[in-house]
Amino acid sequence: MLIGKATPRDRDFLEQLAAEAFRPFGSYGKLLRGWSDEPGVHTYVAREESTRVGLVMLGFYYSDHDRRSVYGDILAIAVSPEARGRGVGRTLLRHAVEMAYQARRTLDVREVRLSVADSNALAQKLFVSEGFYEAEEARGRYDGGQEAIRMVFKLDPERFR
Repeated sequence: MLIGKATPRDRDFLEQLAAEAFRPFGSYGKLLRGWSDEPGVHTYVAREESTRVGLVMLGFYYSDHDRRSVYGDILAIAVSPEARGRGVGRTLLRHAVEMAYQARRTLDVREVRLSVADSNALAQKLFVSEGFYEAEEARGRYDGGQEAIRMVFKLDPERFR
């Protein structure tokens, strides 16, 4: 499996996969397409040979008013139905965390955050197994009514590549 930056040719795939994967939570197909155009948002596509099998979208945002510290936010991670259960999601998650470490070259990135639906036990299990934990902040809600659990991964301050 190869993971690379999304290109304009990937836009339809991104929209279709997001619409399918996030359907229970609201209308995210077009929303993700718009997010991919935002400054500071990086979208990656996983491919097995010539077939696109997943996506991860990582944005970088300031976490303080002084605009010194930054956090990475995994805005979306999705795997095509035919590729689920083969480690694609884990590989994409690890890639996003690695990209946050890479960003430390120019930004004071301290953590990676994500939101996951309370009903998505499989994703929660994956995130916990990779070192994410539930944040203390209040839970939000997805448009579909599910509670949104905020999870955090603290970057090792000693690691720099």
